[in-house]
Amino acid sequence: LIAILGVTVRCEFDLTSWEESILTTVFFAGNFIGAIFWGYIADKFGRKKVLFLISIGAGSFSLIAAFSPNYAFLACCRFLFGFAVSGGDHGVTYCSEFLPTKSRGYVLVIVSAFLVVALPFESSLALLFLGYAKLNWRYFLGV
Repeated sequence: LIAILGVTVRCEFDLTSWEESILTTVFFAGNFIGAIFWGYIADKFGRKKVLFLISIGAGSFSLIAAFSPNYAFLACCRFLFGFAVSGGDHGVTYCSEFLPTKSRGYVLVIVSAFLVVALPFESSLALLFLGYAKLNWRYFLGV
């Protein structure tokens, strides 16, 4: 997502190419640390609680990032968003626990296919928000 919005963020905060790339790097750093953390928490306290927490966390940090006053604050929000969203994989596991063995593989393939649809959809939304509607990148993060 930040790669799509990078050019407008770069202009607003007057970033170098290196600083722009750090926004993507901190997301994946948070994702890496979060995956380890959420895996442990899901095993200890349950996947349902983890899914609730990551939903609140991901939504909150994305919305807070839309109000970033500076580059450092945005980078921190992207790290925390990456940390929160990394637990999302537990949703597939949680879903599979309730499926009959016979249809589990079929349903999980369909669930996984939504990612293939979601990524181009996200890019299309960015084009709509930033290209045609001429809205700021903050609106896109806030939605």
